[in-house]
Amino acid sequence: MRKTILATMLALLAFAASGQVKFGVRGGGAINSLSFNVHTNSPGDIYETSSRLSYVVGATIDAAIPKTPLSVDASVLFSWRTPKVFDYSTVGGVGNGEGIERHLNRGYMEFPILLKWKIINSGVAKPYIATGPNFTFLCGKTFSDPFKKNGVNTAWHFSAGVMLANHFSLDFSYGLGLAKAFERIPANVKDFVPAYAKDRFIRATLTYYFN
Repeated sequence: MRKTILATMLALLAFAASGQVKFGVRGGGAINSLSFNVHTNSPGDIYETSSRLSYVVGATIDAAIPKTPLSVDASVLFSWRTPKVFDYSTVGGVGNGEGIERHLNRGYMEFPILLKWKIINSGVAKPYIATGPNFTFLCGKTFSDPFKKNGVNTAWHFSAGVMLANHFSLDFSYGLGLAKAFERIPANVKDFVPAYAKDRFIRATLTYYFN
């Protein structure tokens, strides 16, 4: 995956040299959650989950495709994801107060590469939509056993926003995890269903472009 990202970034830079490119910084907040392969949050379920707030910061470029309303939005971001999970696999029933809180906080370096379409490509406010893959690499964690981390991950982004005065961009996005963020396969437990989860997140970010 690293070779794929490097090749994509080099191709993007080569393309950018022939088009209009904006460089900027990006930051914002996110609501992080998890989607398990087993049912959660009902009496008798093994896990109880809830969403948590976190942040994302980094740098970005927007490379316009000449003579079209399209551009490529590529970023290098750091995100901190902090979903909350209570584990009831060794006790009986959600809501009995005996669940074990599992710490699944993770820091990622992200490399989203989105194709952006400016719905209106002139004026002070330019609304747009964007979509594309987001490649992520684990770079920090506060993790509880018996969960096993996945160091490399991929998500798909869906975004909508508006460019303001050519220097600011307000963006709302939804990230759909495509690979397992972590999994739990306990040893020597008969008939235990292996559990894994994928990331989900909603983000609001503000970008400032220097040019």
